[in-house]
Amino acid sequence: MFNTKEKRCYILDWGLSDFYHPGQNYNVRVSSRFYKGPELLAGNGFYSYSLDVWQAGCMMAGMIFNKEPFFKGESNEDQLIKIIKLLGTQSLIDYCEKYRLSIDRAFYEPKISNFTKKDLDKYVNQTNKHLVSDAGLDLLEQMLRMDHADRISAR
Repeated sequence: MFNTKEKRCYILDWGLSDFYHPGQNYNVRVSSRFYKGPELLAGNGFYSYSLDVWQAGCMMAGMIFNKEPFFKGESNEDQLIKIIKLLGTQSLIDYCEKYRLSIDRAFYEPKISNFTKKDLDKYVNQTNKHLVSDAGLDLLEQMLRMDHADRISAR
């Protein structure tokens, strides 16, 4: 909802909302696919508010790069592949090792084996460059990190 008097945009979806309790294992089958954080797609139920930061980053990327949704997977597996194409294969491997997660290597190995991290400025083009700033790219870089513990916080 956009409030024209206050010039504020409110984005809410309380459909699967819950109170956050640190250390609680939550259901990973939440969120709209295009905005699912990699922690959900990799099966890590110990997520936090950083998931909201990821989702806001997805929306911000869609707006500044004029590509909505920014990550558009055909399935949850394809969604993770879209993320890996930006963040790189090694980031997923490191994340899974750090949190002792396993993904179906038979499915992923041939599809994700060679991706290197891309710079976000690769998405800047003639039609969106007026929407992009160095500060915006820096913020986006801090929001869209594979490891939820490494993302910038809302605070």
